[in-house]
Amino acid sequence: MAKVKPLRQLIYGQFDSEAAFARSLGWNRQKLNRITNGDVLPSVKDVVELANGLGTTVDSIARIFLP
Repeated sequence: MAKVKPLRQLIYGQFDSEAAFARSLGWNRQKLNRITNGDVLPSVKDVVELANGLGTTVDSIARIFLP
């Protein structure tokens, strides 16, 4: 899986760093980094948390990860 550029764009549009966004979610930076690097697919719960944290829809986040 390639790096998840659209997700990174959303994050950096609102936060100074992925670490700052991870902290706002209550996640460790490594968890978010594995998702944004495309090393792991987020769970449904993670997609919901990403959407809520970025103020967007679950659908828009889920579409990032669909082939």
